Amino acid sequence: MDPLSISMESKVVLLGSSDVGKTALSLRYVDGIFPKRATPTIGASFLTKTINIEGNKIKYLIWDSAGQDRFRSLATLYYRGACVAILVFDITQQKTFDIVKGWVEELKSNIQEEIIMVLCGNKIDLQQNRQVKSETAKLYADEINAMYVETSAKENEGVEGMFLEIGKKLILNKHNEYFKQFQQQQKLHKQFQQQNQSLYQYHIQQQKQQQQQQQQQQINQQQFYKSNPHLQASMNGLNNNNQNINIYSNQNSTNYSDNSDQCCG
Repeated sequence: MDPLSISMESKVVLLGSSDVGKTALSLRYVDGIFPKRATPTIGASFLTKTINIEGNKIKYLIWDSAGQDRFRSLATLYYRGACVAILVFDITQQKTFDIVKGWVEELKSNIQEEIIMVLCGNKIDLQQNRQVKSETAKLYADEINAMYVETSAKENEGVEGMFLEIGKKLILNKHNEYFKQFQQQQKLHKQFQQQNQSLYQYHIQQQKQQQQQQQQQQINQQQFYKSNPHLQASMNGLNNNNQNINIYSNQNSTNYSDNSDQCCG
């Protein structure tokens, strides 16, 4: 196993109006089916799928939120902690594209952490009824820093590719996160080394200063005696007296030892 490979869980939320095909997209991707009859999602539905991208394992936790207005207040519960938000609109209905813009503002207001946003124009199998131009949607995606994809859940076009691109983006973000952590650790290590080096240099400097002070004291003492010869003579006399005392003490010790031998005899 590659030591740089990643294994992660990623929460993905699908947001948008009713009848844009959010449930159809999730079922097509996870189960490979297209529902024959569209039934409105009540609250939210939850699906999972695990994929492998170049040795990296990603488990998608896919939340399909209800598009009805009466469930709008619950949406924050669904996209809280999400890594990815897929904003789905129907290319045949301009109003669904306009509603997506409201979801974007809501995401920005309620999510502090970085999130991958994907603008998804669904139902491209109905090109003859298109109301939202690809160029218009792409410009808006660039404006909000989102990926732009077009899909058809019915014909299974672009669905697999959308989740594959999302996975690649997740892996790239995770590697960048690890690299930032590594850089931070390197920075802290460098700071620690610099602090230790500073302490070592300070210690060496203190030793040098002490040695210089001692040397200067000796020089000052020598200069002082040179400028005061009578003190130097007194010190020499004192040193001679100390030497005589030591000699006398040694002689007395020798005599005492000899007398002790005679007494014992």
